[in-house]
Amino acid sequence: MSPSKKSSSSSPVAVAQSQALATFEKTVRNELKSVLGADGLKRLRTDVAITTSVRGGVIIHSPLRRPPGFDAKRLRRKSEIAAVIVNTVPLIDMVTLNSLEPGAYAWAVRRVRGEIFAFDFFNTRGAPALTTMARNNEPGTDAGTDAGTDPFIDVDITGDGPDSLVPPGEVLICLSLMKWLTCFYITKPTLPWPW
Repeated sequence: MSPSKKSSSSSPVAVAQSQALATFEKTVRNELKSVLGADGLKRLRTDVAITTSVRGGVIIHSPLRRPPGFDAKRLRRKSEIAAVIVNTVPLIDMVTLNSLEPGAYAWAVRRVRGEIFAFDFFNTRGAPALTTMARNNEPGTDAGTDAGTDPFIDVDITGDGPDSLVPPGEVLICLSLMKWLTCFYITKPTLPWPW
């Protein structure tokens, strides 16, 4: 083994990442087994999970491998669980100010009507723990899926600044799944009285 390979695989950061992913996978298996079922758990992609540290908490999200026949047409007919998320800080919906409390959630994409989609976050079978609008992050394109084999995920963290629409002192975390995006506050904002 070359020295560079040895140092990277045994570095404290690599070890911590490996431990975080193992804990993430164990949490998903323990808390979401009834929601995802055996098939969903087999499709979990921890190799492309994104770990985000924000405001003293951690958010890890990971896609699931697409099931056979998963395409834009199918997504227009039926809701699909496409990813999972584990958060240790509340994620507060920007519109309703409802919280996705710390825990593990199956993350589904659901067509509402036409080109309007929603994200549903489930921690049990039945009603979602939180539903929020999913904004098409690529306007003018089909709100379906890419030609790749798996849903892709991304994260963007925005703080206050001179050109920011985020309230002063707040942090906004935006999570993307395929072509959709939703944003959350980490702490509940103090909204000014409108008049």
